[in-house]
Amino acid sequence: MRFSILSIFLVHITPAAVAPCYDSSPVYPLPNLSHDIPELQDVFDSIGASLKQIVSDKAFDTSSFSVEVTSSQETLWSSHHTASERDNSRVGAETIDGRSVYRIASITKVFTVLGVLQQHAAGNLSLDDAITNYIEDLIALAQSDLINGLPNPTIVGLPPLPKKGLIHCYEYSGYHKPCTEKDMLDFIKGELPLFAPNQQSTYSNVAFNLLGLVLENVTGISYTDYVTSAIFKPTSMNSTTLEKPNDKFAVLPKGKNYWDVEEGVQRPTGGIYASSSDMSRFLRYVLTQYNGITSALNWINPLSFAAGGNSFYGMPWEIFRSSRILDRPTTFITKGGGVPGYFSYIILIPEYGLGVTILVGGELKLLKQIREAVTVPLLRAVDYVTMSQLAERYSGVYVSGNGSLNSSLTLAVDPDSRHGLVVREFISNGTDVLSSLLLRLALGDDADKSWRVQLIPTLLYRDELAQKGELWRMLVVLDRTGSEHGIWDDFCNTDVDQPRYAGKPLNEIVFWGNKEGHAVEAELSAFRVKLQRKPTVQQAGLKAQKTLENTNHQI
Repeated sequence: MRFSILSIFLVHITPAAVAPCYDSSPVYPLPNLSHDIPELQDVFDSIGASLKQIVSDKAFDTSSFSVEVTSSQETLWSSHHTASERDNSRVGAETIDGRSVYRIASITKVFTVLGVLQQHAAGNLSLDDAITNYIEDLIALAQSDLINGLPNPTIVGLPPLPKKGLIHCYEYSGYHKPCTEKDMLDFIKGELPLFAPNQQSTYSNVAFNLLGLVLENVTGISYTDYVTSAIFKPTSMNSTTLEKPNDKFAVLPKGKNYWDVEEGVQRPTGGIYASSSDMSRFLRYVLTQYNGITSALNWINPLSFAAGGNSFYGMPWEIFRSSRILDRPTTFITKGGGVPGYFSYIILIPEYGLGVTILVGGELKLLKQIREAVTVPLLRAVDYVTMSQLAERYSGVYVSGNGSLNSSLTLAVDPDSRHGLVVREFISNGTDVLSSLLLRLALGDDADKSWRVQLIPTLLYRDELAQKGELWRMLVVLDRTGSEHGIWDDFCNTDVDQPRYAGKPLNEIVFWGNKEGHAVEAELSAFRVKLQRKPTVQQAGLKAQKTLENTNHQI
């Protein structure tokens, strides 16, 4: 067993359990994002031009869209497009804007889960309970039966069969009659699960029909009344409804669409009508509350693996991680939805406090093109702004006010933003900590490798009541060098709970700031020393190498 014990901010590592991290992603406090930041204005102008180019394709003449980008505090930008070809027999909204209403389809599932989490927090149900505790006759409902959409099934090799014995609601009735709870109970009580319990995750509409019934049984009111009173109204989603809105607000794409389809018992899986501005309000709620709704879980964390190596299931999130935009992992918490004529997508990027809504009335491929055109340049621009603010708030030289004590700390933000806030130099009472023999000995087999020290915010405070004294931790990270790497070099676990000296964490640093939020003092807890920040920042050096101007990161 080899222990990596750093003399100052050591990583205590048992190699079989905690693997050293190469190129660990930077961690930082949320940026302060506003629509008047020049870099964001530039990227939004560029994205707007890209969207105009996309919809110039004749294939999208019958499609409308609404796109909004929000921080955790305010809407930063929006763009709307009205289809040039429309159904003259039923106009709908004359000009598409942030109040125009779309069907958001399966994004409804997010609201259903939120309702369940609220009831768990209230003590009215438990996430650990079996669903049969709340629905005695466990039921299921099939959707999209091909018997309703194939005029001649023999063309695809299926035998012609009558509809005898099938339910007489929803698509089986030409959408003239919504399915009820009784329809579900009567029709498929004997259905087997798709997989064995707790075996494997998969996409499911049935699950959310059941959760909707759970909410009704627990609260004693309808699903519609619950989400309206407990979610829509508190978040000021005034245009959002489960009842069909007035046509004057409707985005009505030309051709077949689901605007008039009543979902009935399937409302919890796909019944909501919403506008892009309302969805921005909802995303702001999620961005500020996701880890505080219930102590049982962090709502946006993944719960199981999906088929791809970069995809995960959440509740009910579809989570995607990619290193192709910033050359380091970025996590997108998403949920998509689609019914004939409507395609919707929401994206949360929690490390930046950022949310994106894309609503399309028309063609699915338009949504896919918009998603790529918006998220890639937006993420690169926001990352640059974040690193600029990080440098302005924390980078520089911190020195002791005691002239007889030779102690200093130098912090910097890498211009390419790969490493976030790092320690360039640490002198403790005349000792160069970063080049000490003890550091090399602590790295053991990795002593000859390149390394750095990154700073990680805990989002906690020494004085929680006053929200003063930001608590950070320092972590040694190995640099990936050379061209040959083992497969298992990509395996990484981080341990920031380090050894202590006289009761204080060796790797703890506390930033004390001014009213503008800029650090003015750094306290090294284990060393019992406070260092004052010199009135210089690294921002000029960072701007000289703008990420946005990197040829690999053009917007």
